[in-house]
Amino acid sequence: MSRLEKEVRRAAVAVRRADSVLVVTHIDADGICSGAVASRALERLGKPHEVRFVKKMDEPTAASLRGEKRLVWFTDLGSGQLPLLKGMDAIICDHHVPSGSGAPTREQRMDLTRLADALDTVDDAIPQVNPHFDGLDGSREL
Repeated sequence: MSRLEKEVRRAAVAVRRADSVLVVTHIDADGICSGAVASRALERLGKPHEVRFVKKMDEPTAASLRGEKRLVWFTDLGSGQLPLLKGMDAIICDHHVPSGSGAPTREQRMDLTRLADALDTVDDAIPQVNPHFDGLDGSREL
């Protein structure tokens, strides 16, 4: 089973376990679309939820989310700002290069095979559905 498949399963378990979900997504086209997909999935599961659009994931945005008493589902953002999300009950579905203790170098980002190897050390406390973990191009495959 690929890392991506494992993360999908971890995220699914978190969503099914949650009583309520806050979807936090980017304000651009892929953020709006991914937020809509997440919302539709939650509707099908009968999960109470809300969708919130943000311009960027920075410390003030993260601080406003830390008090949430529900699962926070990040779409189209979050992987690149992982240190800001520590301690949150969250999942991430993103196509951007993940950050963390094993953040890849510029050269590794240019070589998808080396990128997948570097990402093996990224903090996995939060489930992350991200094609980069399997060496896939986040701009083309999710």
